[in-house]
Amino acid sequence: MEKAQAESESRDVAIIAKAASDDWKAAAWRLERKQPRRYGPRVAVSVQQELDAVLDRLKKGLPPEWYEKVLELMAADIPGAGVGRWRRHRCLTACADWPGAGSSDGER
Repeated sequence: MEKAQAESESRDVAIIAKAASDDWKAAAWRLERKQPRRYGPRVAVSVQQELDAVLDRLKKGLPPEWYEKVLELMAADIPGAGVGRWRRHRCLTACADWPGAGSSDGER
């Protein structure tokens, strides 16, 4: 089974390499895979996933009224953005009303 998969993969790579010599899309696809940081799409999705994870941790770890305050403060900085926008887009900002936010030791 592994041998057949390796042969199939090798064949697919050869087909892509051949197509890349005549087709810019095949060449671009190959570059995206070989050098994703340099030629790959800019992945806002990854950033969004990180922000979602942070907000999920905040929602689980903060009292509901603090979490709502975070969403309100984020919405206050952007014209036309209500709290619902931040629930949908899941962005993070600091909350000055959190205990310890003004402390010199930087703990929250």
